[in-house]
Amino acid sequence: MTGHVEWFGKCDNREVQENLLSNLKEIAELSHSYFKNVRPVKYFNQTFKGRIIIEGELFDAPVECSHLDKITQLVLKDNVDIILQEDFQIGEEDPFKDQQELFIANEVNLYGLEFCLFDPRDLDTDDRISIVFASIDSCPSFNGLLVEVRDRKKCLQSTNSIIKDADWFLVEPFRILRYYCEHWTEELLGYIKYFYIPNLNYRACGCKLLSDGDLPGYDRFLKRVSEFGGKEAESKVLNMLKEELKNEINSWSESPS
Repeated sequence: MTGHVEWFGKCDNREVQENLLSNLKEIAELSHSYFKNVRPVKYFNQTFKGRIIIEGELFDAPVECSHLDKITQLVLKDNVDIILQEDFQIGEEDPFKDQQELFIANEVNLYGLEFCLFDPRDLDTDDRISIVFASIDSCPSFNGLLVEVRDRKKCLQSTNSIIKDADWFLVEPFRILRYYCEHWTEELLGYIKYFYIPNLNYRACGCKLLSDGDLPGYDRFLKRVSEFGGKEAESKVLNMLKEELKNEINSWSESPS
């Protein structure tokens, strides 16, 4: 299984959002400076309109919002043989399917950034790191949720007809690692959690260097922060992340492919 990290959290304080994004901009521009072809960092500060589908897993509590319509689907469980599923005819409950909740909105405000993490191996993977805050006017249960934004082109690639018809699809952010920058990603998310979004959770699955489960390496990160100490810890950790990213890129650039 390909290793990946996913993260989810919520922050509806615009001042905190701005401070976080201002510092992440430095990391994003550093990463993009390594690409041969100029790849701009993607910034969000606008209202998206149209048919917007929102992944139900973004919510950690029942959603009560007049601006959202809920759809519940039955979807095939992971690792289930499709032939077995098609042969099942007994009973009303299908043991091979799970319920999936999707929400539909006509208008969502998005604020944040998305950048590509430079990988010298140039693999065909989703290399985006998304820190984008979503909100809907008069919908407090939604405001400040971290999302990854998939555009119309991505929606058309979906096998789900509801998503395929969407203009935008908002999902839980994640990144495929494949051994590269695993500890660095862990430290980046620890930095975001410690200094900006205390309720941020992140989870590793199938990684070589990270333990599966919630908050991999966060205890180790807290120890490093305590070593910096003082009011300058935030800027010191930011500089550490930038230096370690440079070292990681240089190390993998020198490694045989």
